[in-house]
Amino acid sequence: MDNGEVDINDEVSETLVPHICCEFQVLSKTDGSASFFQGSTSVLCGIHGPTEVKQSKQQNDKSAIEISANFNTVTHSCREKMLQEIIKNTAETMIITHTYPRTGITVSLQALHNDGSSLSAFINCLTMALIDSGLSMSFLVVAVTCGIPREPDKPIILYPSLEEEKLCVSVVTLCFDSVNYDVVTSYTTGTFSILRYEQALLQSESAGRRLVAIFEFIKRRSSDNCS
Repeated sequence: MDNGEVDINDEVSETLVPHICCEFQVLSKTDGSASFFQGSTSVLCGIHGPTEVKQSKQQNDKSAIEISANFNTVTHSCREKMLQEIIKNTAETMIITHTYPRTGITVSLQALHNDGSSLSAFINCLTMALIDSGLSMSFLVVAVTCGIPREPDKPIILYPSLEEEKLCVSVVTLCFDSVNYDVVTSYTTGTFSILRYEQALLQSESAGRRLVAIFEFIKRRSSDNCS
C-alpha cells in the first residue's frame, strides 16, 4: 500500500471537522500502521497480527485483541486504563474477529502530541491503521469529541483543545459506525443536562457523517493504490 500522506480539509465547515492529516505504513515490521493528525493532536498506531499466540491466550471462536495505549501523560491513571478498555471494545466492534480464530491481534497506540480530544484521535487513528492492515472489518468507526461549556447559552465545542476542555463542565466522546451511524461507543466526563447531551449528540452525528465520508474516501484511495 502506498504510504503517501493524505491531507484532507473539510470544504463544508471547519466547525464540523478539524484539519485532518494521516499517513499509512509509518512503522516498519508491522502488519498495518498509521499516523493521524486531528487539529493539534497527533497519534501513532501500529498493528501486529493476526499471529499465533500461546494456547492459554487462544480463543477457539475468534482472535484475541490486546491494546496498548500511551496517552503521553506523566502518570498512568485508572482513567487511562478505562480509556484503553474503551479502545479495545471499539476495536472488537470493528474487526470481524471470528475470521481469525485462535490467533492474536496486538494494537499499539502512542500520543505524539496531546492537545485535547485525545480519545477520538486515538480511535480515529486506530481506524486508519486497521484500513492499512487489511483486516476484515464489519464497518469503519469514526470518533467525535465535544465539550459542553459551563455557560448554558454557549454553543457546544467540537474537538476542544486542552485549554477549551478546562472551560467545559463536561467532555463527551461519541463513536459512530459507517453503515447506520449508530453510536457504538460513548464516553463522558462531568455533568450535563439531557438537553445539552442531545445537543452534543446532534452535532457529533453531523460531524461523524462528514468524517465517514472522509474515511471512506481514504479507504477507496488506499484500495486503488493496492490494485
